[in-house]
Amino acid sequence: MTSDISSGAERGASPISTKDASVIARQKGVFTEPPVVTPTRKTPDGPLLGNGDLGVAISGVIERRRFYGLDEHASNTITDIAAERSPERHRFWLAKNDFWKSKAGYPNSHPCSIGGIDVSIPALINGDYQVEQILETAEVVHTLTTKHEAEDPTPFTREGAVIKIRSWVPATENLVIIELTVEGDIPDDDPFARNNLVGVDVNLWATTGNEAETATGNLADGYWATRTIGTTPESIALDQTSCEWTSEAAVAMRLFNHREPGLSWFRMDGWAADRFVISPTHTTTIVASIVTSEESETPLELAKQCVADMTQERIEELRTAHRKWWCDFWSKSFVDIGDPVIERYYYGSNYLMASCSRNVQFAPGLYGNWITADGPAWQGDYHLNYNHEAPWWGVCSSNHVELADPYDSPILDNLPHAIANAKNYLNLRGAYCDVGVGPKGLQVCGIAEVNGTDNESDRFLGQKSNAVFCTSNMFMRFYHTYDLDYARRVYPFLIEVASFWENFLTWEESSAVSGRYVIANDAMGERGGGEGDKNNCLSLGLVRMFFKGMLEVSTTLDSDAERREKWQHILDHLSDFPTVEKDGQLYFRGAEEGPASNELSTGRVAITGLVWPSCLFGLNSDPELLRTLQNEVRHWPDWEWINHNNGFTQVFPAAARVGHDPHDILAKMHQQIDIAGYPNLMIFGGGGGIENCSGVPATINEMLLQTHEGVTQVFPVWPSERNARFGRLRTPGAFLVSSELRDGEVQGIIIESEKGRDCVLRNPWPGRELQLQRSDGTAELLDGDRICFSTTNGESICICPA
Repeated sequence: MTSDISSGAERGASPISTKDASVIARQKGVFTEPPVVTPTRKTPDGPLLGNGDLGVAISGVIERRRFYGLDEHASNTITDIAAERSPERHRFWLAKNDFWKSKAGYPNSHPCSIGGIDVSIPALINGDYQVEQILETAEVVHTLTTKHEAEDPTPFTREGAVIKIRSWVPATENLVIIELTVEGDIPDDDPFARNNLVGVDVNLWATTGNEAETATGNLADGYWATRTIGTTPESIALDQTSCEWTSEAAVAMRLFNHREPGLSWFRMDGWAADRFVISPTHTTTIVASIVTSEESETPLELAKQCVADMTQERIEELRTAHRKWWCDFWSKSFVDIGDPVIERYYYGSNYLMASCSRNVQFAPGLYGNWITADGPAWQGDYHLNYNHEAPWWGVCSSNHVELADPYDSPILDNLPHAIANAKNYLNLRGAYCDVGVGPKGLQVCGIAEVNGTDNESDRFLGQKSNAVFCTSNMFMRFYHTYDLDYARRVYPFLIEVASFWENFLTWEESSAVSGRYVIANDAMGERGGGEGDKNNCLSLGLVRMFFKGMLEVSTTLDSDAERREKWQHILDHLSDFPTVEKDGQLYFRGAEEGPASNELSTGRVAITGLVWPSCLFGLNSDPELLRTLQNEVRHWPDWEWINHNNGFTQVFPAAARVGHDPHDILAKMHQQIDIAGYPNLMIFGGGGGIENCSGVPATINEMLLQTHEGVTQVFPVWPSERNARFGRLRTPGAFLVSSELRDGEVQGIIIESEKGRDCVLRNPWPGRELQLQRSDGTAELLDGDRICFSTTNGESICICPA
């Protein structure tokens, strides 16, 4: 995995690594006690596995037990208590991105749990628990130790037995594989020594309730289960409307090597049908195939066939393909910043996105593919006023662009509804998006045909910005790749958003000769009830970002040339961002008029339109406005930074984007991780789940490498005394950049050009002449504060001091 491109030792430059396998090898999530926040309507806290479609969350299993006793007043009491969470019981929750309840209207539409596999090892009661979520190979390894000799139920497991459970979801197929074994040796003269054997119970189940129909049955060496959610005349639900489609999920489970070693039969052994035995010489493997009706018209038959055809040789082939996929994934980029905690959550965030975001037709909802309870918070849908956009804000710069493939599907699928909304509610052309949408055009907000009322404020929360917010990710991806096929795919949505804002903007004559465009009756936050703002920072920033992007995309695609004059006119005459002076200091206001105008410190919502992800302001902005933003960040209260329900993904990258003190950013990131970081490397947020997967990568990437107004800088917001290096981070212009900062000095820069665009680089060695060496062997000398040079497709360029 390691490949170095040297800038030339003879010129005094050190080699800069573009790949590094050692960094990812040390990254893992560690659990020393069973999870406690599973099942949950939000983010589970246990180990997480996934292949971008199928997700597995691992937890313990709680039993409710009744305690009969006396309270302090000596009166009889009966108290329900949770059984101690000891490591004898393990539950593998199953969910998929494409398994939804499709009854239109809130709160009927949401992704659903499928069911799970329970693995119980009675000998482990009150035993030791150690689990590692290994990022390099995307596996979870349980190391469990018995604390006493188990005499009942059989077999009679010895004290100190070490039991291993290795589980993984193959990167290339929708399977769950669970491997169980015992460490140690067995005497040659007693291959089935009873105290070296461990009994295991296994159970497959389907989630019941929520108008679902379930079924289970037996297979050769296993079981099957189905869960079907569709229209049923026998539901107890108050809402009897029909589902848009029927969703069926089928699981077929099979055991391998579970019949040996066995136990000699004794009348008093009390053997259970579901129990099998593992030993030091025998690994037993559980394989489950999960298929939905989105993949097959007969999901159960396909799942059954899959496990029937499975062999040990096939499992090893899957393991090889699985590890190769993850090896290739991790080889695309790296960061090495000398901070084990932040590094762990950096790589953990990319791991989680790769585990939940690869089904192009079904994007992960708010909580990814780790649904452990039906009716997840906010229905787990695609919230378009930032939650759906946020998870992917770090994948492009981390050079994992492919993880953003599912992002656009629900937006494009809902475009016909958005066009109808604009016409029906505002009598305008273009796209007017609900605050929340579902897959396949599913309407998840309150709609008249379903709820009997048509409450516009419930559907849009006063915000006109949802559709234009969606485009922020589209432009981010386009700028980082200049992928024309991608631009053509999303252009039908972009042009409808253009039509909306061309008509929604109001022209206002002013004292200025030219007049201005105004955004009226548009709430910055979730207000609803008709409480709109005038010229709020969020919409002003997103609209400015949008038309700037439309000029470039339409020109690149050679489309709608006749409309560019209008778009340029909007950019030239769009209202300025509202500001106010207080105590001699200029501040941005939330809005010019309306409820948001009272917000002097813009906080996370306004900063979204000003800085991140709009990327309007940055290190190359007008110095006075940049100082204003820097002052804003310095004066943010701690609650804007730490443990905010929604702000993590916005405030940290924005702070880096405007050049805030890097020591403060890193210190506050540690605080946030300490408070909200789960052992599974998810950072919990009250307002959403996988959205927080972008917080650490986007921030660190912006601190190490940043491009603004076409100018790229290495280590722009990084403490100069802290060594750091990175390989193949992606930046706008379709460049992959590698560099190292050592002992306060940049050691060299490698730039790989994917699309042959011109590159502008801020000189990291001020006042020194630079040598630029191309992969074809030619070299040239450059000088100045900014150096500009041409590139060709696929070219690698090495830059160092002359």
